[in-house]
Amino acid sequence: METKRFNYIDMLKGVGIICVVAGHSTMLPVALQQWVESFHMALFFVAAGALIGQQKSYTKTSETVIKARSRSILIPFFWFSLIAMLWDTVGLYLDPQQYNVSGLKEKIWDSCTFYGVSVLWFLPAFFVAVTGYQIMRRYVKLWITTIIVIGLAVLVCLCDSIPDYILGMDKSPLVFFLQVAFVFWRGVIGMLFCAVGEIAAWGVERLREHRMIKLLLGIVLLAGGTFLAMKNGMVSFRYLIVGNMALFFLIGSAISIGFLFLCEWIGEFRPMEYLGRYSMVIFLTHLDLRVMNIAIKCSDKVFALTDNNFAKYITVGIVLILLELVIVNVMDRYFGFLLGKKRRERKEI
Repeated sequence: METKRFNYIDMLKGVGIICVVAGHSTMLPVALQQWVESFHMALFFVAAGALIGQQKSYTKTSETVIKARSRSILIPFFWFSLIAMLWDTVGLYLDPQQYNVSGLKEKIWDSCTFYGVSVLWFLPAFFVAVTGYQIMRRYVKLWITTIIVIGLAVLVCLCDSIPDYILGMDKSPLVFFLQVAFVFWRGVIGMLFCAVGEIAAWGVERLREHRMIKLLLGIVLLAGGTFLAMKNGMVSFRYLIVGNMALFFLIGSAISIGFLFLCEWIGEFRPMEYLGRYSMVIFLTHLDLRVMNIAIKCSDKVFALTDNNFAKYITVGIVLILLELVIVNVMDRYFGFLLGKKRRERKEI
């Protein structure tokens, strides 16, 4: 059954994937990196919550939700975790100075606990957040759900020393349990942003005829969130290092909703919609298939020839775009099973 697409939500995810890729380029100034880190992962949960609200997909049965989310989120986690481990296994023979057995064991461990290798940490957290939120909304009204997830998120963020505690311990049954639990802690934070997304989508519908108000609200929220982000410092959704907890939630919500309002105000922008529709593919491949590494190596060669930073940055962008276009089309045509797509299914992820 063809699901209805909402252009502004696709565009919002497009903004998010651009921020993710740019943040992993290691080329951003510190202030810009701090700004990107303050909201770019929260934005995807906000987009998911907005889509749940717009499609009213919370009316689906729990069994249907779990099955669909497992296929679209956990299957990619499995395949790309396997790819990461195979990559290290090959590296042991081809480049033993860079790859070692302990690193391979670490990836196997983090995959088994769902703690996640590289960017793959996001998928189990996203699964917990959107699945849990969608099921909860089936039985509980929006405002009650929001209160519940706020309370759970506060409890999680009070445990701000847990990431170091987990990473610093030897592998043991206790650490295994803590890492699995940490996946749920990330997911609980994500559930709060899902609630923010559904509320924002409700606001968009109420302001559908008031374009100027949406534009002004988008600008104000972006400006306010950016100002607060500079005050809160560098944060990490992956490790739940959030600085001031209240500011973290406020910043992620304000900037994400600001972009959401602006995307809805714009209406249509095909390139950004395309990025949003294939954001999962780009997210999974730009690091784990070494696309970013190739782009940076090409840019270094351009810089060596031109001694021009602008040419270097432009090269990174061009190479990334060209390679990802190829990967998206090849993946969609031949390797859809890696993304949980059914045989002969040809719809955007």
